[in-house]
Amino acid sequence: MPILVKLNTQDYTPEEGITHTLAKKYSLWLADLAIDGLEVSCGTLSYSMFNMCRGDVPTQEIVFNFPWWKKILAKMIFKQMEEKFNLIEGYNIEAATVLSR
Repeated sequence: MPILVKLNTQDYTPEEGITHTLAKKYSLWLADLAIDGLEVSCGTLSYSMFNMCRGDVPTQEIVFNFPWWKKILAKMIFKQMEEKFNLIEGYNIEAATVLSR
């Protein structure tokens, strides 16, 4: 049975957290464990949820889940985020390059 590991390579937290260098260290440990594959990942829901899912910010879908009295403010906030997280082809390629060296 293949063993695959998803490895965060940049968590985008205010303080230094996971970096490409630290992820490289972890990937070497995982290689010693003879895993079969590594998925390069990034982001965290706490600080960078839109860095985790690329593309359009789903303003309408997010605002739908807010209580009626928060919808106007939430819509204004999320509208400001639109167009800031466009899909970039190969957005984890730099991290993958660091891990493969």
